[in-house]
Amino acid sequence: MKKPPSRPGPLRRLLAGLLVLPAVGAAADLDAVPSSWIAYSELVGRQLQVWFGADNDPARRLRAYLEQQGRPGPLLVRLWFDRDGHITRLEADGLGDTRADRDLWRLWTRQPVSEPPPPGMAQPLM
Repeated sequence: MKKPPSRPGPLRRLLAGLLVLPAVGAAADLDAVPSSWIAYSELVGRQLQVWFGADNDPARRLRAYLEQQGRPGPLLVRLWFDRDGHITRLEADGLGDTRADRDLWRLWTRQPVSEPPPPGMAQPLM
């Protein structure tokens, strides 16, 4: 028996648009983006999803907030990294709640991504 299609939850909707790519210009041809940059952006996207699903206070509060609000669309974020993979700057359209915004910052900046960015990678990732 087939499972009925499920409605995507807030986490999936929030992260649905999180194809994180280097901001190399609106007219850039993705074929011209180095494969190491694309691989890193995919790694970052997976890491952010893991952190969002973590069992810690900021992640739980953020998930609860999104469940309550039913946020309809993905969140556009811009991320800058230091050479060790720490997010040093995060710009995002606000979630509409100071605590949720603060929890997002804490969640995504408390530890580095598992690998450093490739040398010379354009930033921010979007």
